[in-house]
Amino acid sequence: MMKMTACRGKATITKKLSPKPFFRAATLPLNSMASFQTDAWQRRFLVAPRKGHPAFKIVSKWFPYSESQQVEYGKATGFTLVELLIVMAIIALLVSILLPSFGRAKELAREVKCSVHMKYVGVGFLSYAGEYDDYFPVVHGDDYNNPEPPSQEWWEYLLPCGFSRENMVCPSDPYGDKEVDDPDKPGEKKEIDSYIFNGMFAFSKRLDQVDWPSEKIIVSERGDKGSALVHQGYPAWKARTVWEGLIKKDRHGETSNYLMCDWSVRAMRWDQTIGDGSDEQDMHYIKSFDPPIPRQ
Repeated sequence: MMKMTACRGKATITKKLSPKPFFRAATLPLNSMASFQTDAWQRRFLVAPRKGHPAFKIVSKWFPYSESQQVEYGKATGFTLVELLIVMAIIALLVSILLPSFGRAKELAREVKCSVHMKYVGVGFLSYAGEYDDYFPVVHGDDYNNPEPPSQEWWEYLLPCGFSRENMVCPSDPYGDKEVDDPDKPGEKKEIDSYIFNGMFAFSKRLDQVDWPSEKIIVSERGDKGSALVHQGYPAWKARTVWEGLIKKDRHGETSNYLMCDWSVRAMRWDQTIGDGSDEQDMHYIKSFDPPIPRQ
């Protein structure tokens, strides 16, 4: 690099030399190279031949290092016992921290899949109502005190509308898709479904009779004990002590999924579904049906 300077009225030209590079490139036989340790960043990029090789003096002149810094070719280093124990302790700590998170994530995935299955149930009801003038499937006949036994289950009415039986199973249900003895047909088996129908909709009722459909439940998750395993519906117009055992209240942690009459699926705690127990706050009871279904 050239620059002009003025000295006692005379112009002089001085030449400023660039600083020498920190290292010079060299071509060395690859099979003679061995890694060596030195300070700072050089240890990642520089290699040196073994001591005794003709190229050793050349490289050591450019990059001086002590003999203690050189790693013999082929010599391996390993962990000490203390270092190994520390690593194992750190891994065990990380596993203990992360495993609960993995479990919660897995349960969340099952809850989402359950809500998707319930959504398909809602699509089946919507398709059926579109075909039958807004009526829900007429599962029972006669009056509410002594309903006639159904000729088929409520979800079977949805099959011609494109519904699939596979959507009646919740991944978190331990009894989902298993078989039990059919109480109505001795000697035969009956598959267990994860979802249970609100019986208030089973008596020739229409969708347009439901006030506030986003606040009324048509399908709940089935319980795991006793007669809940063989029931397909629950009589929500009767005293709550009669039917609340048929519903699973905490399938997904503290909540269960519920299909509402606007075909949305909501995860709620049990106390949220019944409120203070009044007709207005009880999401299972439909007060607006015509003719009304009286409380019992």
